Amino acid sequence: MKELILTTELLFWDTLIPLMKQSKLIQWSIRVAYPFVEGLNFNQIIKTLTITCVSGFLLGWLAFYTYYLTK
Repeated sequence: MKELILTTELLFWDTLIPLMKQSKLIQWSIRVAYPFVEGLNFNQIIKTLTITCVSGFLLGWLAFYTYYLTK
């Protein structure tokens, strides 16, 4: 799995770097997006989103089950 991620990352950067040099749109979007992405802890964000999704699913299931029992 680690080898796949490394290969995919290398392929991503090998295609993106020439595009960054040639495309004004990509250069502009990087200038706009980079300050928002810089310094973010993606592992923490993924864990938080996972916990939020699981708890939302469980609460939705509980609400549906409660509604089903009272009906």
